[in-house]
Amino acid sequence: RILRMKTKFRNAFYASFAILVASVGVTRAFEMMGKMPMESEYGVSTADRARRLARLPKELRKNIFLAELFVMISENMLFSSFVQGMPSGLHDDDRDDDDSIQEEGRRRDGKTDNKQQNNG
Repeated sequence: RILRMKTKFRNAFYASFAILVASVGVTRAFEMMGKMPMESEYGVSTADRARRLARLPKELRKNIFLAELFVMISENMLFSSFVQGMPSGLHDDDRDDDDSIQEEGRRRDGKTDNKQQNNG
């Protein structure tokens, strides 16, 4: 578990991470098809990369654009799901489906909470 985050935020985090990894791989594959240098390659300026990109076939440019768009969207989803999910792990009343695991641990340690005492 990541900081006791709610399941929906963990799932969004994992999904966006998977999309990020896949889209980086697809982007690199398209760049290799067009013999484009990597963005992080030393000595390659943004202007040089733009010139090389302009020489590529329109369909390949479109595919590179879409792949890079997926990289940016998934980066933002990854960050957003993590940051929005952090507060969900801070409050006991916001716990999700893992409550039963935590309750089992409390019972084993001889601790109970008010919810159990009121229900039992």
